[in-house]
Amino acid sequence: MGRDARTDVGLLKIEAAEPLTVLPLGDSDKAEVGEWVMAVGNPFGLGGNSVTVGVVSFKGERAQLQLQRGTNIDLIQTDAAINPGNSGGRS
Repeated sequence: MGRDARTDVGLLKIEAAEPLTVLPLGDSDKAEVGEWVMAVGNPFGLGGNSVTVGVVSFKGERAQLQLQRGTNIDLIQTDAAINPGNSGGRS
């Protein structure tokens, strides 16, 4: 349906034959160091699906960076391999 390349987020529309289970979205403010994380997507738009996992190794105000487009964000550091497209933004 759409995508935002800057944040690497994509919006999908699924037309299922049967009702789907609704999963709650996570709250990154509640994420803690040591928790498991997962990234699902199509890295680099290579046409395949992938899943990668890791743990949160750091989060906090010290991780705040200034991006090229002037958006301040708080980063969550993880050892999960997250390449462009793992979160759905590029396909």
